[in-house]
Amino acid sequence: MKFVAFAFAMSLGEGRRGISGGDRILINFARIFASEGAEVNIFTTQGGQRMLEYYGVPPGLISIWRTRSSSPLALEAERLAKAALTALSMKLDEGAVIYSSSNYLEDVIPGLLLKLRHPRSVRWVVGFWMFPPRPSRRWPYGGRLGATLRGFAYYLTVMLPFTLYSRLADAHWVTNPSDRAALRRFGVDPGRVLVVMGGVDAGACLEPGPRAYDAVFVGRFHPQKGVVQLVDIWKLVVSRRPGAKLAMIGDGDLLDDVRRRIRELGLEDNVDLLGFMDGREKMEIFARSRIFVHPVIYDSGGMAPCEAMVCGLPLVTYDLETERAYYPAGSLRARPGDPADFASAVLRLLEDEELYARLSREAREYCAGWDWRRRASEALSFLRRLT
Repeated sequence: MKFVAFAFAMSLGEGRRGISGGDRILINFARIFASEGAEVNIFTTQGGQRMLEYYGVPPGLISIWRTRSSSPLALEAERLAKAALTALSMKLDEGAVIYSSSNYLEDVIPGLLLKLRHPRSVRWVVGFWMFPPRPSRRWPYGGRLGATLRGFAYYLTVMLPFTLYSRLADAHWVTNPSDRAALRRFGVDPGRVLVVMGGVDAGACLEPGPRAYDAVFVGRFHPQKGVVQLVDIWKLVVSRRPGAKLAMIGDGDLLDDVRRRIRELGLEDNVDLLGFMDGREKMEIFARSRIFVHPVIYDSGGMAPCEAMVCGLPLVTYDLETERAYYPAGSLRARPGDPADFASAVLRLLEDEELYARLSREAREYCAGWDWRRRASEALSFLRRLT
């Protein structure tokens, strides 16, 4: 089987630090597909190349379109143009699978053009990793007019193209069972939708060491992730346990806001901002932490919590539909949008040793089933049935 992936939106080093769930899925699947005999080719920019090679994808699987623009708008336009040119110049064998690794236009356009050029001979799969919430003056986008307008623009840039290409794609990969039901409302046959909930490597866990942190957070510093609110939550935890320590791993647009809030609340000794981490250094923090906190405002699920849970860290998150579907075991859930209830759940885990031991065991057992090779095998079987 030939597997051709478009990852023009993937980037490391072009003003971005971190890795999305969709990027991580492509990286792990590409390596495993190739080891199973599939012919894999990933088209990306030099920023995507850096990410792919950083995470161990063999250079022979990567084709690069170099970008030269410096401003964000010019870079986006250049990516779109190069993505279209790639699709218009490419020749494909019958039975090939073309994969748009995200629902961003630079990844969708080449898949759409190739499907229009070869409607019968190729199969097109789109990674649609999250339905954006409907815009409003309230959360999830924020209460200010500017935030609402940005949320409205984001919603349109995702949903307008989706309504045009959703029925042309042969299949969709989503990350939550509820998204499969949502796709059905857009006329997509559920049999053409695979739920890919991500994966973990249980073998990467380290032996627990001396506890340095009561809780750890991993994720983008973005409004969606509730990072500023997490500082408020931690203030409530510290009011009961003055020495409580929180590690925040990640980077993003809200980093300065998080720093400012830490200073305002006097939490400089209670919150460590560790920046972007992955691999062993992240596992070392997990080995020295007690619980994982995931205060997302809206989400499609995410695999970052399971990377910690498989190492025995129970989860505290809000009681959202997506979180219930993703983490039915090994977790405590707080009332959505209620920092006091979230802090109370954290304190329960820190103070109730019997509860902690039970949820730690549940977390480890549940997430052990998220093995990457098992996930890739399910996806490969799905693709072979498709072709």
